[in-house]
Amino acid sequence: MVGHRLINEAGRLAREGKPVPVGRQYDGLLEGFPVIFKPVAKEHYRNYFGYALWFYRSDEFDALQCIWPDRDNRWPWEEKFNPHWKPQQPLLQ
Repeated sequence: MVGHRLINEAGRLAREGKPVPVGRQYDGLLEGFPVIFKPVAKEHYRNYFGYALWFYRSDEFDALQCIWPDRDNRWPWEEKFNPHWKPQQPLLQ
């Protein structure tokens, strides 16, 4: 699954002291497409980070969302982004 590979690669980079840039395009994680990592708003933690909330016993941790463009290189916040992809990639900012 693509998502698992993205997470594993981002984790590997962080372990090697090369964290992914936040808020700007990054090439090298998804072949042929850039990605952007953006901070997740705490209001979304309960719906997406249940285990992390249990583990940390609070919401005092940072989370990033990896966002990718559609096949026409449009981002989810752009007007002509493929509407069929929106449910698979809700923006958590």
